[in-house]
Amino acid sequence: SRRARQVVAHCRPAVGDVAESRTVHFDNRAMNAHRLVTRRHAGPRGFTLIELMIVVAIIAIIAAVALPAYFGSVRKSRRADAITALSQIAQAQERWRANNTTYSTVLTGAGLNVPNPSSGYYTLAVSAASGTGYTATATAAGAQLADTQCSSLTLTMAAGTITYTAVPAANANRCWNR
Repeated sequence: SRRARQVVAHCRPAVGDVAESRTVHFDNRAMNAHRLVTRRHAGPRGFTLIELMIVVAIIAIIAAVALPAYFGSVRKSRRADAITALSQIAQAQERWRANNTTYSTVLTGAGLNVPNPSSGYYTLAVSAASGTGYTATATAAGAQLADTQCSSLTLTMAAGTITYTAVPAANANRCWNR
């Protein structure tokens, strides 16, 4: 025997209508079969190709803006290593000069004992050493060669005055964070 159940559903009356009630009979098996069919064909699951392409386009736009800014920040942080190394050379030169008649051009060993930065992003050199001054230069190397705004940082000591320059010259204050 089939079980049937009664459900009383009340419909909302339209304006001016009289409320009526209906009695509806449902067969349990028919109702369950309808639910299974409804679940199977409830609609597409997952993402469409258009939706995925929109997401890929948005990610590409964000990457196009963010990556250059990120790499610029990385290059700028590497400049800090060069500035630190040049400051170490200046300090070592003053210690050297306190015991000698001229500044030194030798960075390691018997000279200033200032090694090139281990990062390999800059090459250090000291030139034009005399009794009154010297020039210390940090030149971009390796991946830092992409830093065209500050490819070389130079610290020049002349007659007790230190001058900070960069290549290209227009960017000196920016390269030295001044």
